[in-house]
Amino acid sequence: MKFRTVIEREGELLGPVDWAYNFRQHFDGYCCSDEKRDEFCNRAMELLRKVEASPDAYCVQISHSDNFREVYAVGMYDGWPYWRPVPALLCRSVLGSEWQFFYDLLRIEARTLQSTATERTEGSVKEVVDPPK
Repeated sequence: MKFRTVIEREGELLGPVDWAYNFRQHFDGYCCSDEKRDEFCNRAMELLRKVEASPDAYCVQISHSDNFREVYAVGMYDGWPYWRPVPALLCRSVLGSEWQFFYDLLRIEARTLQSTATERTEGSVKEVVDPPK
């Protein structure tokens, strides 16, 4: 008879965003000047602050997607790939929900009754925050 032990790691929301966290470390690999890295980091933190203050009020656009997604939760998530607490957003996705990290925030828009994460109608956008150029 064989025995085996299986360890399964599962990330979880650990609480609100820790604003003492070193956000800048996630931008160190960007191929640009330190000033630009600081600008990108500050921009992502600004968007995260807005969404954290009222997650139900915003839809977010992630850098690798054209769709705006509803936000279910914002906080420190300790799941894959870091396995330590990192600021993240739990967002609606095609298969349910998935965690997105703060540095992937591209834009946010105010959510209205007419707008959803997967379908936007004309006139539904009240506030759009565009990425830096």
